[in-house]
Order: sequence, then structure tokens, then C-alpha cells
Amino acid sequence: MSPQTGMATLIATSTLLLMTSLWGWLSFKSVMSETIRSQHKMFAAQALSASEALLETALAYTESTYVQFGALADSTLWSIASPQDCLPHLPSSQWQCLKLPLERLSLPDGIDIDKSNVRLFRDPLNAPHKVIVATEITFDITHPGYGSRSTVQQALFVPVHATGSTFNPALWPVGIDPSRVQRIAGSWKNAGN
Repeated sequence: MSPQTGMATLIATSTLLLMTSLWGWLSFKSVMSETIRSQHKMFAAQALSASEALLETALAYTESTYVQFGALADSTLWSIASPQDCLPHLPSSQWQCLKLPLERLSLPDGIDIDKSNVRLFRDPLNAPHKVIVATEITFDITHPGYGSRSTVQQALFVPVHATGSTFNPALWPVGIDPSRVQRIAGSWKNAGN
């Protein structure tokens, strides 16, 4: 056996060993990335569920305020409205915006109270009967999905008892009883990690 044949065998064996190791490392990285991606997807779904739960709580709170206080509900609920609570794309000169105090609501477990909120928006001149309820939550450090967040919103038609130039009854949607709170079909959702 010549020394060159042994060297060729050593090079071939080393190359195969290197390629096998590289393939194993790439497979491991692929499995780990898929595991992390699956965890992020699961945490985003959990954040969306928590945000939807908070949205349902906020909708129930808003509905119960209008049922309990009747004609006084507008002044009761919207008395804490503030221009600072309006989003940049909703000018405070046209929109009424309020941030519901989270202490009034039953909160899902694991949410960061400092980074979560419930906001109500309405156009008091053109559509005081349509209230948009939006929730945004972020998981806190106690949750395995720390930092995952979600935003959802839904609109309500609420009874409005107003007269004069501030409310145009012709704007009330046809087929909807103005004495009842009714949800508008469809909602907007966003979840991420």
C-alpha cells in the first residue's frame, strides 16, 4: 500500500466527517429555529386570546354602563375623556377619546398593566352612537411569552339621548333599535411577539 493511498483515504474520510458534522449542525439549527418560531406563534395566540378576553370585558362594562345609567350614561362614561388619550390619527378636535382605568375591569393573568390599555373612541358630532372599543395588552415578566403583545378592537352602537344640533337622528343606522346596545359585526386584530 502506497503512502499516497493512505493520504487520499484520510482526506476522503475527513471530508465526509466534516460534511456529516455540518449537516448535523444545520439540522439542529433548523429544529431549534422551528421550535422558537412555534413558541412565538403560541405566545402571539395567547396574547390575542388575552386581548380578546379584555375586549369582551370592556364591551360588557360599556354595555352595562349604558344599561344601568340610561340617558345619563354618556355623561357618566365620557366625563373622564381627555384629548391626550386620542391616537395620532384621531384628531382630538373631532374625536372624544378615553382610556378606561384598568382597575374597573377584570384583567387576564400575566399582562403588564403599565403597557396595556383599553380605549374608547367616538365622534360626538357625526356619530355619537358608534363607540370603538380597542384593547392593547403586553405580557409581563411572569408570563413565559414575556413581551408578546396584541391589539383588538370592535365597535358598538349605543343608545344616545340627545337633541338639538349635537346629534342628527338621520345618522342612526336603519334597522337598529336606538334604545339598545348592539355590537357591530367584525373586529380588527393584531398580535405579535
